[in-house]
Amino acid sequence: MPGRAEAEAGATALLTIDAGSPVWAIASDAVTMIEPFTDGDAETAVDVRALLGGGPVQDRARRVVTVQVAERRLRLIARGALQLRSLARHEIVPLPAAFEQRSPFVSHVALVDDEPVLLVVSPEPLLRALTATASPSSLTLPQRPEAIPC
Repeated sequence: MPGRAEAEAGATALLTIDAGSPVWAIASDAVTMIEPFTDGDAETAVDVRALLGGGPVQDRARRVVTVQVAERRLRLIARGALQLRSLARHEIVPLPAAFEQRSPFVSHVALVDDEPVLLVVSPEPLLRALTATASPSSLTLPQRPEAIPC
């Protein structure tokens, strides 16, 4: 996961989204803004938690995290607590091959004390998976005025 997310000490910065299992993350250098969730976002943003097999979460904060993928913006629903974390490279390992077909957009698993604690979602494979099932225009959405630039 190269880029600005790599810190001087060989760490990777991640934006983690925690509403219970599955906890997921995305490289912080891919994030361009974080917006408040509105009712219309349920139809226009991607629910990553649902794609990962997570069930519904009640009474959790919801936001929309916008990531830049090549020339497109991809809006992701983030349910739960958001936190910036810096993990050492040895704590982030590639997803085992047996799981790649089941979740092609999960690139890595983060380990803390040798236990898997979160799934790292890669924006490029997520976009490819979505474009295979949706129209490309539904994936690039206009910016909302109340967005918080990152």
